[in-house]
Formats: sequence, structure tokens, C-alpha cells
Amino acid sequence: MIMRYRCLIISLIFLLTIAPVFAGYLSDWYKWLRIPPNYAKAPDILYFLILPFLGIFIIVWGLLTRLEIFGRGSKNVNMLLAFIFAISSIYYGWAFKVVHFLFGMGSFFAFGAFATMFFVGVYMFSKKKIKIDFKGSILKELSQKEKMMKDLYWEYKETKDDEERKKLKARMGELEHRIGELKIESEKDSKSS
Repeated sequence: MIMRYRCLIISLIFLLTIAPVFAGYLSDWYKWLRIPPNYAKAPDILYFLILPFLGIFIIVWGLLTRLEIFGRGSKNVNMLLAFIFAISSIYYGWAFKVVHFLFGMGSFFAFGAFATMFFVGVYMFSKKKIKIDFKGSILKELSQKEKMMKDLYWEYKETKDDEERKKLKARMGELEHRIGELKIESEKDSKSS
């Protein structure tokens, strides 16, 4: 049984013996990334390194996966690009300050764009330049289906071809079924009101 796991045992022994050699180098990991020393301590490492990294990685990877820019089988490419974007969000001095400033300005711009669209929409709606048409209402759909049924009925009467009449009869059956459903829905709505 030990023979089955000999690669694992050898690698564990190697890691245990080599770790003390690099312990001094690994304790100063934040200096490699030029991260301020206080960011390497307990609460700041979470707020300034881990959460921004995970947040940006997950968002970028999700967008790349959803948009399928590189195709369906490109999970590794998407992960690599998301990793690069996330690494670039870690504090690097002046670049971090520029990105932080741009994120702040972006939020003000997004709020301003939303407020402008909202107030312009309210103004246009109040001046009747925007009309709201409730196409999904049950009664409107019911009247449309009944009109379609009448048109199909007259087309059925005028058609001489048997194949065409069968198709029209089938469409009329489907419409009758949908009209029945709409009538039941309108009755339920009138009873609940």
C-alpha cells in the first residue's frame, strides 16, 4: 500500500524539508508585489486583496463565459484572462490610485446617466411623447384572437383546396383553445378584483 502512494510521500517529505529554507522569503511576500506592509495583516488583507481579487475574477470570468467570446471550449482562456484582470486590481502604487479614481468617477457617471434617463423619461411621459401600450393584457389579447378567428373563418369559407382547409381548421382549433384559456383567465381576474 505504501508503494501506491510513494510519489505523494516523497513530495510531502520534499516539501517539509524545503519549506524552512524559503520561510524567510515567503514571509515577505507582500514586498514582491509592492503592497504596503499593513495590507498584509488580518483585516486589511481581506478588504484590500482577497475580496477585490475574488470579486473581479468572478465577474470577469462569468462575463467571458457567458459571452463566449473565445468559443465554448475556452474555459482555460477565460480563467487566464480573468486571473490577469484580477491580479491587475491588486495595489501597485500609482496605478491603483488611477483605477480607484476611475471606479469612483464611473459610479458618479453611472448615477448621473440613470438620473438623466429617469427624469427625461418622466418628462416625456408627462408630455405624452411616450405612450404605454399594455400588449400583455388579457382582454386585448382576447379581442385580437377573436378577430383572428373571424378572419380565419372567412378564409376557410372561401378556400376550395382540401389541404389548405385542413391547415385552416387546425389553426382555428388552436385559436379556439387559446380563446377559451383567455376567457377563463379574464373571469379569474374579474372575480379576484
